[in-house]
Formats: sequence, C-alpha cells, structure tokens
Amino acid sequence: MDRKIILKQEHRPTKITVFLASMEDSHIRHLIKLARDPSLVDLLGWNPSFEPDETEEFTEAISAFALPYSRKSQPVVFGVYIDTEDFPVGYAVLKGLNMDLLTAEVGVAILDLEYRSKGFGRLALKRIVQYGFDELHLKTIGATILLSNKTSINMTKRTGFAVREIVRDSWPMPDGSMADMVWMELTR
Repeated sequence: MDRKIILKQEHRPTKITVFLASMEDSHIRHLIKLARDPSLVDLLGWNPSFEPDETEEFTEAISAFALPYSRKSQPVVFGVYIDTEDFPVGYAVLKGLNMDLLTAEVGVAILDLEYRSKGFGRLALKRIVQYGFDELHLKTIGATILLSNKTSINMTKRTGFAVREIVRDSWPMPDGSMADMVWMELTR
C-alpha cells in the first residue's frame, strides 16, 4: 500500500509506531464501520448511522466546526495508523481553517476500541497540532469537546490546551437535545 505518511512517532509505552497519513476511500469506509460503536455517540456527539459508501458525508461530519473564528474551508484529514495495522484506528483533522486569522479547530478520535485510552489519541493530537503550527503556520488551534467527555478534555489539557469557555447548549446531539461544549485553545 502506498500511503503518504505525514507524521510518524514511536509510542514510548508500547514501542508501537503511530503515524498520520492520507487516507483512501477504503480506509474511510473502515472508519465508518468503527464509528458505528454506540459509545461514540456520547463521546463525540454524532450520528453513527453512516453507510459504508458515504465517505464524503463522514468526512463532512468529522469536519463540522463550532468556534466563532472558524470558516468554511477544505479540512485537512489524516488517518491515525498503528504500524501493525493496514487500516486506520482513528482520524485527526484540522477544520474550519481561517487563514486570515491563522486559526483552526482540531478533532481527534481513536475509533477502534482496542486502541482507545492508551495514549494514541494524545500522540495523534500532538502530531496534528505540530503539523498545524509548522506546516500551515497557524497561530491558534482550538478544540471543542463535549463537556461530558472528560477523557478527551484531560488529554487536550495535557497537550497544553487551556479552557477558554464552557459553551452551554451548543452542540446538537442525535436525539435532538443540545449538549454543553468546552472551548479550549492552544496558541503558538
């Protein structure tokens, strides 16, 4: 398989190589299968009912942005790969890029249950932030996380992001309710 590897780093605790790379449609279809896990609705606040061929719709969904400085733009989407896997275990995305203000939002999710809560998401977050600052010359990267997703909030804080605001009733959940979000930022 000929993948364009963007960022590569060893996950020290496991000695496993983790890398971000561009994805083919078959890889996005694999993520769609993983995204059907009902526990992800509460973690990510999305509708897991994508059909396998809805790769554009899935990419649109993971590229939805919430911050006021975000703009409609082409997202920068990578798969999160583990050196022993042929398919991604998750994704990392820079979305809502505003090149006038040099800002973007970040989204990272490890969708494969086997690799969750082991530090791979934090490593992917660090790598995509580095890409945003070094390659895209961004000045501020924001993140919006469901207030109920304590694991992601703590991971983002450990990566250097600071809480800017709690935004009440700001994210539409699949059941029609509105959820609170934490607005966090990291400035270069």
